[in-house]
Amino acid sequence: MFQTILQALVPVVFVAGLGWIVGRLGVLDPQRIRSVTIFVVTVAFPAAFTWAVALMGTWAVGFGLAHIVFRGTTPFAGMLAMNAGFPDSAQPSRRRAGSSHEGEDQIALGVQYVDPTLLSG
Repeated sequence: MFQTILQALVPVVFVAGLGWIVGRLGVLDPQRIRSVTIFVVTVAFPAAFTWAVALMGTWAVGFGLAHIVFRGTTPFAGMLAMNAGFPDSAQPSRRRAGSSHEGEDQIALGVQYVDPTLLSG
């Protein structure tokens, strides 16, 4: 849990610190800072926010379909929704070599491996 929070906060703190250092050293003049600020506020942030909302919407639709229509268990529906909503971060794959349960298949979910028997219900 702590590692997850840290992974989310470190890039934000790093970029904020980098901005503070650039401002403190006077690397950018006020006109360039204004240009960057206008770009971030009018283009970059709205685009990132729209993308995040779209991914969450896709996740919700995937969860609803998997849980209600296909009558999957909640963990199984969550895994399928992750694959639908965030395809670049939750690619399911099966592996045998090096698994914690020798000889058994496991499903890769991000960097963690989930035993398929936990998902059946």
